[in-house]
Amino acid sequence: GASPTMTATVRNAGPAGAAAVRLRVEMPVGMTPGTPPAGCTLAAPLLTCAVGLLAKGASASFAIALRGTTAGTFVGTAVVDSPTPDPRPMDNTATASVVVVQPVLRIDPNVVVPGQVTMASGSNFPPGAQVTLTWDTGLTEPRPPVTVLPDGTIAPTQILIFRRDPLGNRQLVATSVVPGGFDPVTAGGLVAPPPQEPPDFVERR
Repeated sequence: GASPTMTATVRNAGPAGAAAVRLRVEMPVGMTPGTPPAGCTLAAPLLTCAVGLLAKGASASFAIALRGTTAGTFVGTAVVDSPTPDPRPMDNTATASVVVVQPVLRIDPNVVVPGQVTMASGSNFPPGAQVTLTWDTGLTEPRPPVTVLPDGTIAPTQILIFRRDPLGNRQLVATSVVPGGFDPVTAGGLVAPPPQEPPDFVERR
């Protein structure tokens, strides 16, 4: 759900300038590309960029935002070509790997009664991200956003279920404070009725 940026750089190592240079980048499978940069066209999954004349020793870079749609390791491939003869065509292709992880939110215990607290924690979130934790049903205790730790985890955080909250299934939702940081992540729980106290025993005489 996050939006990393992939940058492809074309560099002319010589021995002369190159005319009508073109860059083609095949986007990694499992990633949705954003708006193509200036000078480029996108016919997913292929991004084509017109570099034009590239002098010896010069370079040109193109950056495009990607959005992960599924977890996994994906490979993007970039190929550059030109009608100018190239004595070293073997370095005209490059690949790069992109690792997409799925954030996971947990609550423990996931069955509670009104008036109790549960502990929320998470993993695989973007390090340093600001995250709000809210119930999709009932009331949520006002609290500042939590900050994801450098290892991508959310430290255990107390989440209250108010005494007069409705019973039944509900979702705790983790949302990025910054729009587009990651897609909302949920963890399911159940608010159950409190146990019934047995009636007092009355002794007959």
